[in-house]
Amino acid sequence: MISQSQYVDITSGVGGQAQAGAREHILRVFTASSYMPSNTVLEFSSAGAVGEYFGYNSREYALAQVYFGFVSVQQQSPSKISFCADISSAKAPFLRATAAPTSLANFKTVKDGAFTLSLGGLTSEVTGLDFSAVTAYSDVAAAVQGALRGAQSANAMWQNITFEFDAESGGFVLTGGEAQAGAIVALSAGKSGTDISSMLGLDEVSNPVVSQGVSAASYSQLLTDSLNLSNNYGTFAFLTQPDNEGISEIAAWTQGQNLLGGMYLQPIAKSDYSVVQPLVKDYSGTALIADAFTPYSYAWLVPACVAATTNFNRVNGTQNYMYKQMPGVEPSVTTDAEYEALSAVRVNFYGSTQQAGTPIAFFQPGKLQGEVEDMGVYMNELWLKDAAAVEFLNYQLSVPKWPANASGRATGDGLLQGVIETAKNNGTISQGKELTNTQKAYITSLTGDADAWRSVYSEGNYLHSQIVPITANGNTVYEYQYTLVYSKGDSVRKVTGTHTLI
Repeated sequence: MISQSQYVDITSGVGGQAQAGAREHILRVFTASSYMPSNTVLEFSSAGAVGEYFGYNSREYALAQVYFGFVSVQQQSPSKISFCADISSAKAPFLRATAAPTSLANFKTVKDGAFTLSLGGLTSEVTGLDFSAVTAYSDVAAAVQGALRGAQSANAMWQNITFEFDAESGGFVLTGGEAQAGAIVALSAGKSGTDISSMLGLDEVSNPVVSQGVSAASYSQLLTDSLNLSNNYGTFAFLTQPDNEGISEIAAWTQGQNLLGGMYLQPIAKSDYSVVQPLVKDYSGTALIADAFTPYSYAWLVPACVAATTNFNRVNGTQNYMYKQMPGVEPSVTTDAEYEALSAVRVNFYGSTQQAGTPIAFFQPGKLQGEVEDMGVYMNELWLKDAAAVEFLNYQLSVPKWPANASGRATGDGLLQGVIETAKNNGTISQGKELTNTQKAYITSLTGDADAWRSVYSEGNYLHSQIVPITANGNTVYEYQYTLVYSKGDSVRKVTGTHTLI
């Protein structure tokens, strides 16, 4: 038979597939842990997974237990947490085994052990390792460390190498002798002798954690690098507290990202707020939280948990960050004087009141420094920008072209309209919110449309768009440009009533 394709040849495929995913508003923690490799973002979906990686006695596991244990009023818990290396101080290169080494019995059979290591631009072959008398993995580690230090005795990165057996993780760890930039690769076989690289669990096949040495970076640089590695987070914090200069730098960086860098969570002692707050008061996106600073105090985790449990695909899914409770968190504010002093400068705290003699503690006031005061409004706009970007990117990836004409403008408006409707449903955009005369005048000035404010009031938003040619570096490109004005979804924080008895 002659193939039918000689006459009819039909190609099948699935079109319109979404390739760009929405950003998750999970917490990113910057940690100086020796377990955390540089230039890497690690994500975990449970506290147990964090404990398995960082150790069950680690600070990372302790905070993960609190974080994943949070249950929102919508019966949601955080789905993920991410970690990135805090390289505000230099970090030595290291190899960390993820698999258990071979048995001691197998090591005892080796009298001519060998392997090759490349570290800090130098490569050396280690040979003649005799393990016949070892009685513990610490003996193996001592023999390997001695041989490594002798391989390049004139080089500090080699001369001060440490090679240890981590009993908690159950694997060997090789760490370069200097905290500075330096490349390292997994161990490989030597030219002669018995190859022990796999027995140590540090060869490429064993898939060890490989972390390059890095010089100390500014907070701005390490945050930028982390964002470039993965922007899949909504809030971030540092386990090792920055000094005041560092806090100011991080706050300035956060504002400079125009929401794309997430919300910066910074715990401070109550006694320090009057010093720290003036340093960051003009920087949007920074949340100062007065913390009790008891061991593993986690008032600062409340906004991270609220952000991670906000479902923007749900009707009325947006949240007010005030009045949120987290069991086990110790109140840091219990008096009206402290309440008024901290609230006046938008410093957050876990405060305690009482009703019928029963103490009630919750997070308050849910405010940020800078122009955007409300935590919820800030995170809602972060979601809205990301949702719009995802729509535009997926459309461009799935069609042959986006026409630069009236039809193309209608296409852009249609893509935005879907996002706007979701924003109205979840509470990001508020319909029917009263506008002040100043707001009406501002909307008119911004849009050039005297009736734009009426649309903002009745519909919740006003959209203007156009497709225009832009010349850059001698090249002409067409842009879909839009202006979206909307009523933000504010939250009620206080009730004031008058009871008149007749």
